Amino acid sequence: MELKVWAKTLLTVYRYLEKIAGTIDKLVIDKGLSSTSDDAFNVASEILKLTERKITLINIKVLIESALSKLPKQKSKLLILKFFDCLSCEDTAKLENISIRTYFRHIDNALTTFALELKLLGLDENYVSYNFKREKWLFSLYNRLLTQEINKKIGCTKEDNIELQTNILKLLCNAYGGRRSQSFALKA
Repeated sequence: MELKVWAKTLLTVYRYLEKIAGTIDKLVIDKGLSSTSDDAFNVASEILKLTERKITLINIKVLIESALSKLPKQKSKLLILKFFDCLSCEDTAKLENISIRTYFRHIDNALTTFALELKLLGLDENYVSYNFKREKWLFSLYNRLLTQEINKKIGCTKEDNIELQTNILKLLCNAYGGRRSQSFALKA
């Protein structure tokens, strides 16, 4: 298991977690309202599965926030600017008054430190396989990021960022009903 790639994966999905949880809530309500007494058991079973998935997402959010809170302020700030605020490397470097090369060195160091914090919090191969087993979209994203890492294709262009966001949205839509809803709209 590539812990640093899992760190990137979790940071990448963080900003979508609240929207996904909201979508799950809507699915639960829709299932409940559309059920009849004849299919109550099946509907209850589906609602329980959706609720378990929401709990998994909440646990991911807590795991990310716990690891970030243990980082030095500057490292967590860089990760937040990159992954949550989607600030480009150029804009972040200007904001932090550092060179692009220094930015990449600092972001790599912050990711490594974040990955180590995740490990200290118990994120390992067993944790991932047990707790994320229903979230196939998460494994798909991990595999895409791993492939990018292996191919040394990771860059900071806006086009790459938009392509990655589009891929994330496709994975999420497939995982939660196969349709793209407005709650998963892209921020360009």
